[in-house]
Amino acid sequence: KRAFVMAIRRLSKPAILRAVATLIPKKPERRQQYYEILARTGDEGADALIEQITQAPTAAERATLLEVLQVLDDAVPALTRMLGDSRWFVARNAADLLGEMGRDAAAAESALIGLLRHGDDRVRRSATGALMKLGTPDALRSIYEAVRDDSPEVRMQVAAAIANRKDSRTSATLIRAMEEESDVDVQLAMIAALGRVATPDAVQKLVRM
Repeated sequence: KRAFVMAIRRLSKPAILRAVATLIPKKPERRQQYYEILARTGDEGADALIEQITQAPTAAERATLLEVLQVLDDAVPALTRMLGDSRWFVARNAADLLGEMGRDAAAAESALIGLLRHGDDRVRRSATGALMKLGTPDALRSIYEAVRDDSPEVRMQVAAAIANRKDSRTSATLIRAMEEESDVDVQLAMIAALGRVATPDAVQKLVRM
């Protein structure tokens, strides 16, 4: 047993695991074997797969790798840790991947909500998109609050995201935000969002405008 454990440890080096991850889209007939290797190596396997997804040369390869990531038990914990990385692009990439995993990433909810206070607006935009795809009550509540974000780009992202929810809460949030909004581009985004929501109060607001 000790010899087996030592052999696994020697084989679990990042370079080897990255090589295994690169084979997934190239040799689909062995996909299950590669998945089992990455699953058995825990965090290291998840990290290797995540790195390959961010570097995938084509959309098709990225989609194939993402399918494996979604069934990897250690994927969400690994991505959640990446959300706290000091490099903005690492945190943004992790948020984007968690968003693509949708409801499978529910365990990362609180970390994504915390990311709405990140100092970089690019990270906050990705967190907004991920939370919208998560769709939990706390995630939605945080997104509605982000309509007052300091960044115009984030406010535009929020307006576009919540426009898919055609209810009175969404229209009321947008109407209140528009009354306080000074940026013309954000105002236009909110007008477009009200048109998509199309509740009676949204329509009346547009008629008055």
